[in-house]
Amino acid sequence: MLDRAIARPELRVDVICYDGAFRGKHIDHAMKRGMIALVPTHSGTAVPTAFDVINCGCGDRHEIWTDKGRLHERTVLDTGETHLHPLPVHKVYDRRTAKGTYRWYIKFATTCGALQTTRIDITPEDRKKGYNRAEHLRQHTKTDQGNSLFDRCYGWREDSESLNNTLDGDRMTAHTATRQHSVMIGFALGRNAIAAFIHQRNQQPAAA
Repeated sequence: MLDRAIARPELRVDVICYDGAFRGKHIDHAMKRGMIALVPTHSGTAVPTAFDVINCGCGDRHEIWTDKGRLHERTVLDTGETHLHPLPVHKVYDRRTAKGTYRWYIKFATTCGALQTTRIDITPEDRKKGYNRAEHLRQHTKTDQGNSLFDRCYGWREDSESLNNTLDGDRMTAHTATRQHSVMIGFALGRNAIAAFIHQRNQQPAAA
């Protein structure tokens, strides 16, 4: 269904928002078609998982792990306990291949401050090892600060789902497809009118 939507020349699809049922193979499929997938990690794989080891130019050996879709660096404290440090992201970007598909990369900083780059989508090496990279690592994730792309946009999915539930309550509200279509158009017009009214009201300067 996603491929059919992308193929329509009158549509431009850049982002898909879905719940945890949209797994790594689906996310990888979307990424390789150039899209951003805003999807929370699945409870079964949103756990600390070893990802890579970087022998850095700083002389240190960085153990990179994933947790809840985000890159972390694992360090061992003097007490013997381990700690995962969330790593800051410099940028997330894609590169179009000669075949017309896309590869996605994340540039991040290790604890020494050096910038590193790694793939986000599943690589041929991953497939040989049976590792589903897109299941553990996300393009954008929920943050405590609430300022990530995921934080700003994922709520649109809850809003649309709420509107859909208000419209039909899991059942058709009219007999025949033509009448149901009329109900849906009327509902959309009504919601747009409410949104336009609220937007205009918010644009008015507050009274002194």
